[in-house]
Amino acid sequence: MASSPLRFVLPPALGEIRAGGLATQLQRFLTEKLDDEVNVYVAPDYAAVEDDLLFGSADAAWGPPSVCARLQSAGGRFLLHAVRRGASRYRAGLVCRKGEGPSLDDVTGLRAAWVSPDSTAGFLLPRQWFRDRGIDVDTAFDDVRYLGSYLAAVRAVLHGEADLTAVFASVEDADTPYTALDELSPEEQDKLEIFAYTAERLNDGIVIAPDCDRARLESLRDLLRHAHDSDDGREVLRAVFNADRLVPTDAAAYAAIYEASLEGAPVPETD
Repeated sequence: MASSPLRFVLPPALGEIRAGGLATQLQRFLTEKLDDEVNVYVAPDYAAVEDDLLFGSADAAWGPPSVCARLQSAGGRFLLHAVRRGASRYRAGLVCRKGEGPSLDDVTGLRAAWVSPDSTAGFLLPRQWFRDRGIDVDTAFDDVRYLGSYLAAVRAVLHGEADLTAVFASVEDADTPYTALDELSPEEQDKLEIFAYTAERLNDGIVIAPDCDRARLESLRDLLRHAHDSDDGREVLRAVFNADRLVPTDAAAYAAIYEASLEGAPVPETD
């Protein structure tokens, strides 16, 4: 067993309390299967995920495409990305209260609740969707807030504190369509609607710090790549990564997303 623990960081997008429970579940699974000391923790925001990998506080992370792309540019390496409902890609759904879809002719007074400036479905894809229609969400809306998780952003719309938000959603031809709204109660879902969908992007994935020990990297990769072969592995994939399985990632697949993570840059299409 290595002298220092393998440090794996999760983003806060699912909400602090829920993410904390998932971190404990993943830590238990990795520690047992790898026969190695593992510390899984939740970062306070996406910027902390990136900083921890770049400055040595973490060895591996589960991150959105924008974070993965920037880490690649700094020497990080990719292991795996999620396959969900048979698809390796996803999109964002733009959410409002039912019957209150915004008019794009006049967005004056609109209030937006986004997840994070680094969240692909929770901000970057919606921002580009509006830009394609001649609307700069950074300046045109009356109020823009970043609330750290999909649940917090959706609840802001539910409670009338914001007029719109965005959630991750399956692609149109997924085996089983889903959105982050599925996590809400039926009563809450009935009060909301998705009024538009954005373009698609490659799913989030596991990225490794530039100086991570190669042997531990390979052990982690092999375990998670075959996790769907066991009952406990499938449960971890479902609960922690919302995935059917994790598959090897070609680092080039994230390269086109890099510009989208830069302030003010358009979101490019990827193959």
